[in-house]
Amino acid sequence: YMGVYDGGWDNLRGKRLQRLNELGIIEKNAKPFPRSPFVEAWEELPEEERALAARDMEVYAAMVDYMDGQIKRVIDQLKASGEYENTLIIFFSDNGANGSAVMNYPGQTEEYLSTFDNRLENRGLENSLIDQGPGWAQASMTPSRMYKGFTAEGGIRSPLIVKLPGKMANAGSIDQSFLHIRDIMPTILDAASIEQPGERFAGRPVQPIQGNSVLPLLDGREAETGPGVNEVGYELFGMKAFIAGHWKALWMPLPNGTGEWELFNLKQDPGELNDLAKKHPQKLEELVNRWAQYE
Repeated sequence: YMGVYDGGWDNLRGKRLQRLNELGIIEKNAKPFPRSPFVEAWEELPEEERALAARDMEVYAAMVDYMDGQIKRVIDQLKASGEYENTLIIFFSDNGANGSAVMNYPGQTEEYLSTFDNRLENRGLENSLIDQGPGWAQASMTPSRMYKGFTAEGGIRSPLIVKLPGKMANAGSIDQSFLHIRDIMPTILDAASIEQPGERFAGRPVQPIQGNSVLPLLDGREAETGPGVNEVGYELFGMKAFIAGHWKALWMPLPNGTGEWELFNLKQDPGELNDLAKKHPQKLEELVNRWAQYE
């Protein structure tokens, strides 16, 4: 992977946007959220810092490639054992690329961090401790706004790959339908023909499972619709969001937000650039009220 990322995060953002357009994952005219003012342009970084940052992303790319190889080993074993066609596989990423520095986490003191060898020639090897930082994190989430730790799309949207048991009617297709983490368990139970426990399980009271099975959607049939199915509220470090279909109300403080509720149409504007709060005040009020109910 040496030299693969010499073009920097600005170059990667452009390539990623082009590829997502080619795949039809985002609208042709969709504009990406601009590079954060807290992230320097790649060309403005000192040469030594560019070399270290490029190596960090090379290490990250190698890690992803290694992970892919291990997933293939699992799939090969399932095929060899005759269980592949009888297996449900669900693969999805964490909530956004992580742009936080290692030193921002509790317990990561300067004294502790000084014990690692993070020289260029040792980055990614034994006794190194590195991170990709906000520049690469934002590039990884293009065209979305921000990254992990924010209620903007870059911090909550995640790719998902599913393989159902047997043959899938719509195998190999890309679907933009709404899906939330709470829908995973109902989908697994549905695929395994297991009834949800309701309000009691193993003789004790439990909270009912949230979410809905999306097995019909994955199987090429009509998915369940109705109030609450395509809606979800978020709260993270004081930041707020509520999504209903393609509409999203977002509140983030300065400097990464406006300190006011914003309104976006995610289908037309995945980068959350065009605040429609003044144009559609009733829609904003509706979503803010729904967030209050969620709270």
